[in-house]
Amino acid sequence: MDRKKQNKLLLPIIFNSEIKRRDRFMPIVQVTMLEGRTEEQKRELAKAITQAFVDTCGAKAESVTLSIHDVPTENIALGGTLISDLRRNPA
Repeated sequence: MDRKKQNKLLLPIIFNSEIKRRDRFMPIVQVTMLEGRTEEQKRELAKAITQAFVDTCGAKAESVTLSIHDVPTENIALGGTLISDLRRNPA
């Protein structure tokens, strides 16, 4: 069988298996927040966000992937001013 025909036959199988794999890890939620929360606060946040997806979207809890990104205050700005500077010099 020539390669083109073989690829046409395999494409639906590859596509369907990718969808099945992806569904196990969807939705993916990314939370970006200033550093300083405790591990317990992050644990509770993860539970609450997961439950929100279960309740509102019908997602399976085990399929919700959550990534929490702690950002140091010197690495994020608001209105062109670093948060660390805003905290030192409140307006």
